[in-house]
Amino acid sequence: VGQTEESSSLMSSAREAAERNDSPFTLASVMCFAAMHAVLMRNANDAFDFGERSHSIASTHGLSQWIAPSLGFRGWGRFQRGEREQGTADLEEARRGMVSAKFLTCFGSIASLLGEVYLRAGSRAAGLAAVDEGLAVAESTRDRLYWSELWRLKGELLLTEDSDPMAGSAGASGRRRRGTAAGTQRKEAEQCLQHAVELAATSGKQALALRAATSLARAWQTVGRDAEARSLLRQHLSLIHISEP
Repeated sequence: VGQTEESSSLMSSAREAAERNDSPFTLASVMCFAAMHAVLMRNANDAFDFGERSHSIASTHGLSQWIAPSLGFRGWGRFQRGEREQGTADLEEARRGMVSAKFLTCFGSIASLLGEVYLRAGSRAAGLAAVDEGLAVAESTRDRLYWSELWRLKGELLLTEDSDPMAGSAGASGRRRRGTAAGTQRKEAEQCLQHAVELAATSGKQALALRAATSLARAWQTVGRDAEARSLLRQHLSLIHISEP
């Protein structure tokens, strides 16, 4: 989806130029953005390798602004490769490091990746805390690259089951309260997903808009709104440029 070949070619050229430049700052920054590009391409091995390279260079030369983001992208790669505990720990350390240093460039991406791994791990509360923090930072800064993705993840997390072990032990009145709460949360979740679609579409991020639309369509399908789901997906698929083979 999108102009993947062109973006990969440009990223490769940037890495080659950074290697020739032989400046630690340039190399650490380019490798960090290469790791971010790998995340967007869903390439776990490259995210880990480029993140590790950037983190090593930044740590060796005291380039504090690249230490935390590169650690986060490395962590996402580790999680995707099956090292779930270590990957989540890297992402949490990256989040804490950025907050502590008050260096919030790329914070939205790290918060969204934390939300993603917690969603996959079934850690609903931790995931919501991560994306809410990311949204708060996005509101107060110009770091809006992952804004729509944070709203999408919030919607996805709100649609997941409550993992509270006491949730099933409150009898009929408890079940009624849970039913009401579930209805309220579903409504909020759909609003989050719709907001994600609108934010991505209006900012020209059609791939992220399609991702958010897919999440919303899945939510609609679970309540029998199949026709609306298909219409939404057709609308956003028509806007996507598919690279020629």
